Amino acid sequence: KNLIVTKMGTVYPNTYVIVCGHYDTAVGSGTNDNGSGVVTILEIARLLQNIPTEYSIKFINFSGEEDGLLGSTHYVTSVVNGTTPKMDIKLVFNIDEIGSVAGIVNDKIVCERDLFAPTSNNAASDVVTRELMACTELYSPLKAELSYAYGSDYMPFQENGEVITGFFEHYYSPHAHTTQDLLVNLDTTYVYHVAKAAIGATLHFAKATISTSETENANKDFNVSFFPNPVKDRLTINKGKLTVNDYSFTIVDIHGNRVLKQQFVNAELLETIDISKLNSGIYMAVLETDGHRITKKIVIE
Repeated sequence: KNLIVTKMGTVYPNTYVIVCGHYDTAVGSGTNDNGSGVVTILEIARLLQNIPTEYSIKFINFSGEEDGLLGSTHYVTSVVNGTTPKMDIKLVFNIDEIGSVAGIVNDKIVCERDLFAPTSNNAASDVVTRELMACTELYSPLKAELSYAYGSDYMPFQENGEVITGFFEHYYSPHAHTTQDLLVNLDTTYVYHVAKAAIGATLHFAKATISTSETENANKDFNVSFFPNPVKDRLTINKGKLTVNDYSFTIVDIHGNRVLKQQFVNAELLETIDISKLNSGIYMAVLETDGHRITKKIVIE
């Protein structure tokens, strides 16, 4: 038996993004291979639990990877193909061994695409892997390196015709599969940066959205807009058809923390604010008056 966390999508609840890794180890504690992936997957699940996404997400850590992908193979056979109709999978995002080596410069992460038969899913894998690379460099200081997928829990899905992508450390640890696969021998800062990239990518793949409860009327935003989007230093607020003169503007991060708030009195149609001190990532921008609350997603580069 295994514990699988499922986050339901708001638009496509029966189509899944699978974020997976493995929690078994060959020898010793397996802190890097694959404790680093396990904790990252759990952290993504924790942080995204209250963020609405259009697609459902399954967070799965398989067992038996080191013995020949046993857990993931069983899951594909008994669950993915055992469901009537067959489980609809948007993509599989595998996170395996992302701790690298302590004491060296770790500034790259390998993004893995499908290059093997069946070839019907290769082009789609290439697309999502390049999206993964873009998310990596947007949400973390790491550089993304394109490579190919092999030997981990996305392969049973790949053989089943699913679209796959994944993360693997750039500098391969010599401690994997030994008793020295310990916390002291991996780079915790590197894991942190990879986790940030993985969170951003998962939000992108599952299409993070606002819920209808966050606006007074999801279909009436009074032509309010925030631009440019993505934005770097200065964000312009267009109050559209709102006739009010005063409003508050708030930016909230993916943790639900308010990171910026500004009050506008006798506001012009267009107002500009400085966001240069905010970190890159996905945020919710909220314009609020006495009678209306309008929320939109923005991306800060």
